[in-house]
Amino acid sequence: MLEQVQVRRSEVCQKLLKFKSDESVQEEQLKEEQKALDMISLMIDEMETSQTEAEERITSLEQDVKRLNKNLNDVQQEYHTCYTKLESLRNLAERYEGYGQSIRRVMEAKDRVKGIHGVVADLITTEKTYETAIETALGGSIQNIVTDSEQTAKQLIEYLKKNKYGRATFLPLTSIGGKNASVRKRR
Repeated sequence: MLEQVQVRRSEVCQKLLKFKSDESVQEEQLKEEQKALDMISLMIDEMETSQTEAEERITSLEQDVKRLNKNLNDVQQEYHTCYTKLESLRNLAERYEGYGQSIRRVMEAKDRVKGIHGVVADLITTEKTYETAIETALGGSIQNIVTDSEQTAKQLIEYLKKNKYGRATFLPLTSIGGKNASVRKRR
């Protein structure tokens, strides 16, 4: 019986040694797994920080996009308003709105009749500060029509009479006194 106890004790000791050996292997594995877990936790923290920073950046960029879109819409609205005004003013200038009927009719014939330079108001340029003074000084003469020659002026007078469009004053360049009387075309 003593022998059996000895054998049994020996088996238990071997099992104990084996368990201790297994325990130390598992402790090593546990340490390695703990290191891996710590590393992964650190990576997760870094990624969460990066994600937070990225989300803040996205929010900031979205606000920038909204602000820029608002600015774009405002500028587009202003452009369309200005463009509409320009087109209206262009149409007024092309149709010579604000001028008498006879002047409008003569200016409509400008493409068909050679030698019409335009009305005095279109041919004179000055600094902004002098515009009112020039307009006042010229008075009604600002609507006079400048032509190349007296012949062109006579032709246009006949045109106005024939169609009963009214009267207009013509300034033929050939009959204007002065040494340097010339008209430069506006671009």
